[in-house]
Amino acid sequence: MYQCILIVMFVILIEPAQAQSGLFVRPNIGLQRYFGYLSGQYDRSTMKINSWNEALDYSLHIEYKYAERYRISLGYTGFALSGTSVRLRTNSINGIEMELASAIQLRQIQSRFSYIVPRPWQAIPRRRTDKTSKVYRLNGRVEFFSGLDVAFLKPVDTLPDRVFSFDSGPDTLRTHTRYHLLRSGGVSLTLGVSVRFNRRGKERMMMSVFYRQGFRPHLQQTITYYASAPARTVQLQTDVLSRGSVLALNLSYPLRLYGSDRSTTTLP
Repeated sequence: MYQCILIVMFVILIEPAQAQSGLFVRPNIGLQRYFGYLSGQYDRSTMKINSWNEALDYSLHIEYKYAERYRISLGYTGFALSGTSVRLRTNSINGIEMELASAIQLRQIQSRFSYIVPRPWQAIPRRRTDKTSKVYRLNGRVEFFSGLDVAFLKPVDTLPDRVFSFDSGPDTLRTHTRYHLLRSGGVSLTLGVSVRFNRRGKERMMMSVFYRQGFRPHLQQTITYYASAPARTVQLQTDVLSRGSVLALNLSYPLRLYGSDRSTTTLP
């Protein structure tokens, strides 16, 4: 953490003095998909980890533009997730399928350091009678960013067990899930890429894709499942754990508080 702060301070010092600065509030909204991992025995024909499961993502960031190519931001969200999803089925042609998805909400402080590629991109040219110049419908800048996020879990004493049972003809599927909260916080690393859409030199919207990798697990689910079919019967117990790792897609809009909101590279 201290090494990252020193790197940011070094970049600020070496940046040319004529760089334009600015301060922005940036609300974000998007979708996040959370991931877990298995620990213990499981049967691949009846259990699948990380089946598709998404949730909404909201956050609010304060972004400081201290140079044309560099931004730093600090944000907060109460909707970060640490969770898992498992799909179970009986091993037959017309088998029973069931999905177990569980997640806990985390309060998270998010930090970002961004580098904006100097060369702008342009796409979808417009037709103009004046052929001496070209105007494009889409233009903007590409940005790469990284950051460290610190999460805090709201105090929860216990999570109730979940028991499910399904029968369909000769097939039977029963599960018993027990939850264990392993810790109340943690640190994760975020890496992502953004596209800042510009019009007349001003940013109008930003679309970001990023992956957040947690270092230590928050949640453990102990799943005991019994899958019975005419050809085969499976009865196992396995643990599914989550570190708070997510893949997310976000949209954000900049609200200028002070300073410059224009790029030195003017786009049509």
